Amino acid sequence: MGKGTIKTLLIATTIAVAAMLTSCGGTKAKTVAEQAVNIQIEAVKAYPDGNLNTLYLLLSSEDRDVVTPENFQKFYKLPAMLEEIFALIPESRQVFKASDFQEVVTENRAEVMFSMQMPNPDVIGQGVLSMSDLLLISGKRIKSLSDLPESVIEKVRADIAKNGVPTKKVPQTVTMVKEDGEWRLYLNLKENLGEGAIPTPFDIEKK
Repeated sequence: MGKGTIKTLLIATTIAVAAMLTSCGGTKAKTVAEQAVNIQIEAVKAYPDGNLNTLYLLLSSEDRDVVTPENFQKFYKLPAMLEEIFALIPESRQVFKASDFQEVVTENRAEVMFSMQMPNPDVIGQGVLSMSDLLLISGKRIKSLSDLPESVIEKVRADIAKNGVPTKKVPQTVTMVKEDGEWRLYLNLKENLGEGAIPTPFDIEKK
């Protein structure tokens, strides 16, 4: 089987899956929203190479008119803090989980609220660092987690290996719009992409 044939089959499969998702979940906005969020959770495990083709096909027509599938993949970025955590603790990619989906529907628009479990940077390494570690850190210019002394990073990684990745639940919201009887994810890319950011359900600093 040639590469062209394989690529055609992959594209056809992606379109079929997206059609199945929207048709199955069209009666409830929160159902399609949950599907869209879970696609992103799976993509995070391979970030930045996770496949977002199916997510793109769940976007509103307005959003798809703004960006091609290739550029959607290119400009989809996670918050810098999460990227730093991934670099320090690769296994942190596995802790994401969305739950407690609730919807508020107003005609052809809906706001879907949910909780996203994600790594908790506030307590990573807490309780394993000695006073000498803290003094070592205080004497350096720490702009990111990668700037931590190697001795501190080793202690943090050892603690994660023993006790697991500390997590927290953060409230998130996505907007859905109804088109031709089906609910679709609305990211307002006309405005947000112009500001250089595609909205994601991974706002780690949200309270």
